[in-house]
Amino acid sequence: MIALCKRNLKIYFSNSATVFFSLLGALIVFGLYFLFLRKNMVTQFASLTDGPRIADYWVLGGILATTSLTTSFTALSQLVKDKAENKLMDFLITDTNASQLMMGYFLSGLIISCCMQLTVFIFCLGYFYFQANSPISLLSCLQTLGLIVLSGLNATAFNLIVCLFIKTESTLRTIGNILGAIAGFMCTAYLPIGSFSGATQTMIKILPISYVSSSFRRLFISSSIHWLPHEKTQELKAYLGIGYLFKGQLTTATMDISVLLITTIFCLLAIALCNKKIAQVTMS
Repeated sequence: MIALCKRNLKIYFSNSATVFFSLLGALIVFGLYFLFLRKNMVTQFASLTDGPRIADYWVLGGILATTSLTTSFTALSQLVKDKAENKLMDFLITDTNASQLMMGYFLSGLIISCCMQLTVFIFCLGYFYFQANSPISLLSCLQTLGLIVLSGLNATAFNLIVCLFIKTESTLRTIGNILGAIAGFMCTAYLPIGSFSGATQTMIKILPISYVSSSFRRLFISSSIHWLPHEKTQELKAYLGIGYLFKGQLTTATMDISVLLITTIFCLLAIALCNKKIAQVTMS
């Protein structure tokens, strides 16, 4: 299991093109925001004291969520490649059973997702520093590390299930291209959720990854808007996606984290309970 994890990490990080394309979704969000979208968002928040800071840290939440999703998928695509090349048969001939095999891929995907999120986080903080935006506190940085791990767990567990049922590399490339294109929308990284129609908002709310961006944004932005009247704060949070409205009530931090934990546990249980079926699909 550990040997397989190390092998997957080496394959991923030894290929600079793989690393770049796994970050492409996040890079697109970053580029579009600072080239075209930032000015409009800052103008929207011109009446707020920390308008530029709110806009920048809002997009950071979406970028980190996008990174967790796309990098873990790219890391786990090695499973599909090994399956297509019949390498999994060789692994199963050894003492490694199907459960250990899946755990090896899962750990490598988790480590890669967390490492790339941390890299993006440090890069963006450095950029914000030169933009004269105040940095977040040390406590917030530590809390961010915890959220990075949780988002990595959630995205990796979900993507592992997806990759288990992909049989060919052509299908893998197609799904990878689609994911790279829509990941930013899934994480509401281009526009606040309040800008979308009701049907689109509903779709976003049922995606676990959207609660990753919500959690990051709550951590980064709450201190900048706490001085506003309660009604104004709730309205702004609903618009920005710092929590989601259900029956007129915004989800809390505990609710968002609970969604991520429950969906992660569900995915892992599905993998564990269907282990024999997974082995059959993997080898077919």
